[in-house]
Amino acid sequence: MALDDAVANDAATGIGQLRAELARRSANTTKSVQQAVTSGCLSLDDLLPDKGFARGTFVEWLGEGAGSGAGFLALVAAREACREDGVAVVVDTQRRFYPPAAAAWGLDLSRLLLVRPENEKDMHWAVDQALRCPRIFAVLAWPQHIPNRIFRRWQLSAESGGCLGLLVRPATAQSQPSWAETRLRVIPRASQNDWQLTLEILRCRGGLHKNQLEIVIDEQTGKIQSFDSRDMDSSMAIAASVAETP
Repeated sequence: MALDDAVANDAATGIGQLRAELARRSANTTKSVQQAVTSGCLSLDDLLPDKGFARGTFVEWLGEGAGSGAGFLALVAAREACREDGVAVVVDTQRRFYPPAAAAWGLDLSRLLLVRPENEKDMHWAVDQALRCPRIFAVLAWPQHIPNRIFRRWQLSAESGGCLGLLVRPATAQSQPSWAETRLRVIPRASQNDWQLTLEILRCRGGLHKNQLEIVIDEQTGKIQSFDSRDMDSSMAIAASVAETP
């Protein structure tokens, strides 16, 4: 398992270590760039043209604060992208990523490379290199501001490598130029009993018959359901209980 030491305090040493680790993990790997990656929420997949996120593209999750749910949803997408024995790279400049929570939500830490750059320049480089690596199926990062030329370079790298790029960004980034194929805004809903979110699809390839979805998350298991499917499950359980009553 490779975690905090992927980028050391010495920038030159850290970059060399990351380059060597990416090269090692690139050996003997093939990747299907046509296959869509499920978002982890079937109701969201149903709204997207490819029934999920296309490999070789970027998805932006826009939300306010650590508790917005944007980071969790991006992590779930990274988990799903790597189910076929791929590796996920998490580029965490701000020390937001907590491996035990990721493991509890189903991410295999043995196939995770956690990179913690010391500055923005190293972060830009690390994301770009990871996107190009054939063994890397998903790259997750939390950039605040992305220069347009850097974002364009990332987009081309993701396209050439067939990697799914997942960016968690503040809601204020909505007004900034973006090379992401899919942009989603995550809005927390007031709830006393569970974790409820509204997802608004701001951009995706192709037309949409609906651009908003309400979901509920089980914080223990990481399971995501739409309100509609949860209500259906509840109704079916009640109906089954009534049917079994003498």
